[in-house]
Amino acid sequence: MSRKTQWLLVAIACVNFVVPAHLVAAERVGVRDLALGEGGVLRGQVVAPTGVAVPQTAVTLSQQRRPVAQVTTDAQGRFELRGVRGGVYELTAGGQVGVYRCWAARTAPPSAKQHALLVAGDVERGQQPISALVANPLVIGLVIAAAIAIPIVVNNSNNAPAS
Repeated sequence: MSRKTQWLLVAIACVNFVVPAHLVAAERVGVRDLALGEGGVLRGQVVAPTGVAVPQTAVTLSQQRRPVAQVTTDAQGRFELRGVRGGVYELTAGGQVGVYRCWAARTAPPSAKQHALLVAGDVERGQQPISALVANPLVIGLVIAAAIAIPIVVNNSNNAPAS
């Protein structure tokens, strides 16, 4: 096997391990299943990062980046949209976007939620412990790729003819 072929195989293996699975799986990119009520009723609530309801906030329903409907939340931050058909939609409120796969009444999978929940405003994210870093699929992929590539490179450099 030629040196170029070996490097190509190592590169393919590295890319295969490094590409995050969430680029392929919809659940990992934040698409949530949502069961619509009878008549295509989509229900939800907008809350602040603290969990407090956000009243009088505009909520926009879009499909393929085109607005479909818009409502304003009530005093408890709740909203309701009627006549929504099954499909993938974006719900926007308070600068945040949620992506939902909406299912017609009685067709949703058991894991589908009955209400959309949007957290409006900036969400502060704290520091993660080292265990979260080690559990990251990208870090695991890099470690595996290195475990494959390093022995191949070392073996090839030991077997290379002296110049």
